[in-house]
Amino acid sequence: MLVSLACLGAASAALAQTRPALVRSVDEPARVPYGGTMVPSCTFSNQCSATYPTVPAGKRLRVTEIAAYVRSNTSSGSHLLALHRNDMSGVNAVYLTMMPPMNAAYYGPVASTTQAVDVIYEAGEVPIVELGLGAGLGGITGSNARLTLTGYLVDVAP
Repeated sequence: MLVSLACLGAASAALAQTRPALVRSVDEPARVPYGGTMVPSCTFSNQCSATYPTVPAGKRLRVTEIAAYVRSNTSSGSHLLALHRNDMSGVNAVYLTMMPPMNAAYYGPVASTTQAVDVIYEAGEVPIVELGLGAGLGGITGSNARLTLTGYLVDVAP
């Protein structure tokens, strides 16, 4: 019995000296909010975009939501909301949705949407949110539109 207690005591001392391994979740507690609402720049009266900051080195961006609000001069056709990677070419569109306009009393025709997305951007990549109208349906300007991107940055595992 005495030998058992001595072994147990030695084992307890050994366990007390063992330090736990450092473990880190790269996708949970270290989330840094990223995004915001921007007044877009409009190249044409039927196309506007908001370019968000480049993903910093050593980070990964996870976009979880995009949203748009626009007052336009047309209540027909559909409005396009797109999420691009690095540039506005169609090849780099990673998410697209259509939103039909509605008449909002004294605000006139408006369109708005919030879309859940799950898109990853690596360091050096640039997220761009685009808002557009069908050809010939012009009438949007940056002053009457808002584009929103919501997500978070995480550290890339070393």
